[in-house]
Amino acid sequence: MKNVLLIIFLAFSNCLFSQSKIDSLENLLPNKQGLDKVELLNELAFSYWNISPDKGLDYAKKAYSIAEKEDSKTDIAASLQTIGINYWAKGELHLALENYQKSLNIYEKINDLSKICSLNSNIGIVYKDLSDYENALKHYLISLNISEKNGFTSLYISIVSNISSIYLIQKKLS
Repeated sequence: MKNVLLIIFLAFSNCLFSQSKIDSLENLLPNKQGLDKVELLNELAFSYWNISPDKGLDYAKKAYSIAEKEDSKTDIAASLQTIGINYWAKGELHLALENYQKSLNIYEKINDLSKICSLNSNIGIVYKDLSDYENALKHYLISLNISEKNGFTSLYISIVSNISSIYLIQKKLS
């Protein structure tokens, strides 16, 4: 019984912490303009992906609109990635993939290796969810190679785990 109460308490406190962070970010929003507003909108959109992806999508699309007006390639790419995350959370995998790919193309043009690595991993997750294990592995391996060469340790660990899950799925299917 104590363990159940502890788990409930931890889950509840985590929700309260998340909501208070979101509330703090939303309170800052009226005071922000331009690219500062884009950054804050994307942070809010990311904060909502697992709570309310529709709201997250709304914030991400607002960020994208401002980033386009400001003609900031980095912020456009970040907004597209956040749009993709929220579409993925909604289960709209083809829209997630479309936005991730647009974001990846921009990050490749500006050679942001960390974001290229992250997006290839995200794309791999979507392909895994679509049961397209060949494309999932292709993107995971690209991401693994970049993370290994550039010392992106936390991404590397996550990618190895994702690759392992693909191999386990394929073993069960054969």
